Amino acid sequence: MFKEKILRQFVNIVALGILSLTGCSQSTLDESIKATAPIKLGRAGEKASIVFSTQNNESHEKNKLLIGVSLVTDGRLVNVDLLRESIPIFKVKITNIEPKSERSVHFFYFKTKDFSSKLEPSKNGAAIVFAEYFASHDYFLAYIDRNQNGKYNIDIEVVNNNPQLSSLQFEAFVDYRIYGGK
Repeated sequence: MFKEKILRQFVNIVALGILSLTGCSQSTLDESIKATAPIKLGRAGEKASIVFSTQNNESHEKNKLLIGVSLVTDGRLVNVDLLRESIPIFKVKITNIEPKSERSVHFFYFKTKDFSSKLEPSKNGAAIVFAEYFASHDYFLAYIDRNQNGKYNIDIEVVNNNPQLSSLQFEAFVDYRIYGGK
């Protein structure tokens, strides 16, 4: 048992050494959330804002800079069917807030609850978005082209009432993740 632990630690150290020699930084492998803000989904009018900065070299090229909403649990089991059957609708607005360049940011989103359709580009950096339940208690709202560097503000507002979700805690997030959507 002790030898197995030592061997595992040795393998991990060697793997980290190889990754550092090949030019992979920890940020390219890291799946940590870039920014979050609490939001309630039970009632229309609930809002969250997130300010974050990004550089296109912060993540693996297959990842997308996703905007979403994630269920926050304290370890209790949650009825996943409740999440799958609920389709929260949001108003999403994304603005580049770099000095001297405040402008809207184009993003891609679902315009209808037909999630088999292709993603639509936003106009003027704002849209009414149908949230797609996609993995691990997350709702996908939109994604930004990962090659857009800058400092951004995202405003998210719940448009519809979702009383079935009112007792649950959620947080809006911005994060690099792999998303295989349309």
